[in-house]
Amino acid sequence: MKLFGCCTDTARGVLCVIGAVLLHLTYGYFYTVGNISPYIVDYMNYYNMSVQHTSAVWLTSVGYSMQAIAMPLAGWIATRIGFRIVVICSCVLHSGSIALTYFAVKWGFTAVVLIYGVLGGLGFGAGYSVILAVASAWFPSHRGLIVGLVLGGFGGGALVFTPIQTAFINPNNVKINSTTKSFTDADLLNRVPYAFLLLAGITGSLQIIGFLLMQEKPKTDVQPISSEAFDENHHHNRYLVNLDREKTIDVQPLIVLQASDFYLLWLSVCFSAVPITLVSALFKVAGIQYIHDDLFLTGVSMAASVCNCVGRVLWGIACDRFSFKEPRQKSLSYCGLASCSCVTAAFLCSHRQPPLTFLGRSIWQSTTE
Repeated sequence: MKLFGCCTDTARGVLCVIGAVLLHLTYGYFYTVGNISPYIVDYMNYYNMSVQHTSAVWLTSVGYSMQAIAMPLAGWIATRIGFRIVVICSCVLHSGSIALTYFAVKWGFTAVVLIYGVLGGLGFGAGYSVILAVASAWFPSHRGLIVGLVLGGFGGGALVFTPIQTAFINPNNVKINSTTKSFTDADLLNRVPYAFLLLAGITGSLQIIGFLLMQEKPKTDVQPISSEAFDENHHHNRYLVNLDREKTIDVQPLIVLQASDFYLLWLSVCFSAVPITLVSALFKVAGIQYIHDDLFLTGVSMAASVCNCVGRVLWGIACDRFSFKEPRQKSLSYCGLASCSCVTAAFLCSHRQPPLTFLGRSIWQSTTE
């Protein structure tokens, strides 16, 4: 597909990056689970389905697990049939899962987990890494920046979709019931299913635009790495270093699996995802115990999204200037400090400062993602 064949390579590359940012922005809708899950749970409880608020963690944990499964499979499929079919299927699954949640919330929480969590996770997971690879290939000397910009779209998804959710479901900022710690207004709760139709329409429209802007860079010479070229027992070959960033090095999966750094990186990402999963799913569940202002809690999510977005771009720039390892070490250090802030959060709550607690906690945590 060459909609922009008359443009220069640089212009086509920029358009591709813009399309990738739009697609990842829609994938970042998943970060709104923490904001919309209390609406889902209270809607079900209103119709006597008996769901606990803490069950929301299943939506994020299952979604991220499906993402982990879909990413390598989709990447392998894209090398065989091209990225377009993979991205189309990804978008259909993702937006379709949001639309189908209109029915799932009426069937039960298990249906929500299967549709919103499993289908949604497979949807954005399938396109996640494929889109990154296509966009970053246009500017090999600035891969860190491009990846940071695209993932900044993913981190900024909650900034766009959280206020839409709240404005549609709770336009009058109806307060949370201080006794039950939940939403009990009938008009508010009856708008919940229809919100998913609206959100699916918005994500689907943005995905169509982003997909049309995406295009693959014309093939150039690829330098393969053979198993003979990689000897982990020799310390000089411990790391695969591409000194010429304008050239592409094709490293086979079996070769990557021989590198100890792969497993260290995998474990670091896995463990750092645990607090992200909990915070993104349960921040509002915890917040409503102290704060009954829905609009303020929406603002917490949006503030966290801004920091998440900006942080990803800054880390991408840092990776271009240094190596990946140094920014990653700093990121994990900040994540450790953010975890220690739980003590500060408990102190502030005990002194009746919950707004400052949740605002600061969300911003600090999201900056480290």
